[in-house]
Amino acid sequence: MTTEADVTARQSRILQMVREGGYVTLEALAGATGVSTQSVRRDILALSKSGLLRRFHGGAGSLVESRRPAYAEKRIRAAGEKNRIAAVVAATLPEGATIFLDVGTTCEALARQIVQRDMGLRIVTASLAVASILCGRPGIELNILGGIVRTPDGAITGSPALSALSELRLDLAIIAFSGFDDDAAPMDFDIEKVSVKRRAIERSDRSVLVGDAGKFQRRAVHRIRPISAFATLFSDAQPQAAQMEVLRAEGVALAIA
Repeated sequence: MTTEADVTARQSRILQMVREGGYVTLEALAGATGVSTQSVRRDILALSKSGLLRRFHGGAGSLVESRRPAYAEKRIRAAGEKNRIAAVVAATLPEGATIFLDVGTTCEALARQIVQRDMGLRIVTASLAVASILCGRPGIELNILGGIVRTPDGAITGSPALSALSELRLDLAIIAFSGFDDDAAPMDFDIEKVSVKRRAIERSDRSVLVGDAGKFQRRAVHRIRPISAFATLFSDAQPQAAQMEVLRAEGVALAIA
């Protein structure tokens, strides 16, 4: 197995860029190292097998990350995994349900799945991006929360959003997250977004989590709710062993795409 002392100069440069950026695309790594994306992909595979970084679709990421990724980065990171997760979640949605669909790129992928199905859903969302995908689609009643938009991902936050959620009763809340705490509690970077997530959970009969496995080794800032608040975690791989133990102890189901 390759150790950090054994890596080539090019691999060392890749490790440096990943640690500084948290996540770097194949194209950026190829440009910085002056080789093809195929060569970079082979380096990433070798470094991943040696436990020096994490391999993602279209790039590489650090093993433990607390940096907040940019929205443009999140849209390309693990895109295939998010699409698979979205397809699995969509297949479980009950017809005619009233559903809160959170902000985030996995939820955007789920919205694209929903428009392909005629399920008579009522969707409540705090995401302008999700709303733009669902708007005007047949068989979907769309409720866009009011509030303030401050972030590039189109998240709607603030007291108007919280007040509107307080007046609703939801069958299901689909909650996205940015990281996991050591005890498997989902986390996010933005306290205003977290406040909306918490209110949606409070007003829902059932809540589930959606997110790719790259987030299990990333910490954010604010805990959303204990993992016990969620019935199911939808992802593309299992969390770490200690986190899996917590899920089992709390009776949280795991659905892997």
